[in-house]
Amino acid sequence: MTGAAMIEFLPDPLLIVLGNGETERANQAMRDLAAAHGLKPDLKSLFGRDALALLERARRDGAAIGFLPLHIAQSDKLVYRVSLRRMGQIERTIATFTDMTREYAWREQLGTRNRELGVLNDIGAALSSTLELDTVAERIYEQASRILNTENFYIALHDAETDTIAFPIRIENRQRLQSIAPRPPQNGLTEYVIRTDKPQLMNGDVRELAHALGLAPIGRPSQSWLGVPLIADGHAIGVIALQDHGGAKRYDEHDMEVLTLIAGQAAAAVRNAQLLASARVTYQELRDTQATLIEAERLRSVAETVGALNHEINNPLTAIAGNAQLLLRRAEDLPGDAAEKIGRMLEAAWRIQAVTSKMANLIHATSKRYPGNETILDVSGSTARDAPVDPPPGADAARDDDPDAPAEGAA
Repeated sequence: MTGAAMIEFLPDPLLIVLGNGETERANQAMRDLAAAHGLKPDLKSLFGRDALALLERARRDGAAIGFLPLHIAQSDKLVYRVSLRRMGQIERTIATFTDMTREYAWREQLGTRNRELGVLNDIGAALSSTLELDTVAERIYEQASRILNTENFYIALHDAETDTIAFPIRIENRQRLQSIAPRPPQNGLTEYVIRTDKPQLMNGDVRELAHALGLAPIGRPSQSWLGVPLIADGHAIGVIALQDHGGAKRYDEHDMEVLTLIAGQAAAAVRNAQLLASARVTYQELRDTQATLIEAERLRSVAETVGALNHEINNPLTAIAGNAQLLLRRAEDLPGDAAEKIGRMLEAAWRIQAVTSKMANLIHATSKRYPGNETILDVSGSTARDAPVDPPPGADAARDDDPDAPAEGAA
């Protein structure tokens, strides 16, 4: 069998190329490959200008190898290893082509997986460094954006105690939306994922697909929707969701797997942030309760002290006021200005009794500054404003019986 015949029946595509890049000979495998894609069996038609640059290198160096995609109008790339070797000293080059599409796809997939693994590791580190819920939500979005299309993204959290849905972050067309108040659960896709604890992927007419499940989607219609639950303590505490309003199949099973892995780490961070927030509220409530108890104990101690003082003051004060009233009944028998002085003493006794009466209605102990850089009890500020002040016993009688008794407030 001649060399030309052997070339013709080789299983791999092969070309013999002239110095100007034109094909001198193509074997059957090459002709079949070109015909299958509507191309001419020559380097430029099959692989474009990159193949001619590779040919120049082979002519200069004697050989050259490159990985080039076939010039065809389809989404899946067909990649070939193009091996060029100069045939002796003549202006001819032999080119062989090996289909590397599958291996190239594997390598590309491996690179993608490595990038995803790196991002997942970064997510763990990023989320472990904060316990603020808003910051956690922001970092989940930032890290997810590195490996997923997050043009439209949101996180929803379910508060079981209040039975409300909150949205710590909402992104639409890569723009952050304003915060909204938590709302009651409805019958949308978000609530469906929370109820079922399972991820949900919908491509196509999402509204119709949701209606088929008995749901009533909320908001702008989308053509692709992906939501995965945030699982903590064995149940869903929220949802991470992606949606696309244009493409009919923007998300796939792989995206769902990646987002589920992200949600697994995010759920722990979200739960920790929620527990910290709850602990802060509880701590503040305990502080407030403690302050109230301390104030109540302080008031009780002051009230007991005031009660004892009132008793000690009122006993002699009653005797003073009573004797003064008796003397004023016979004011005409008193020498000189004694009646006036006794009246002043009685008025002072009434004032003291008014103060002790207020102190009996002590509701909280407050203080005020006093000359001499001292602090004293503010009686007016520490008693109920509407608390009645009983007049001293016999005060009215003294005025009625003695027209010469001094007016209230005389000093």
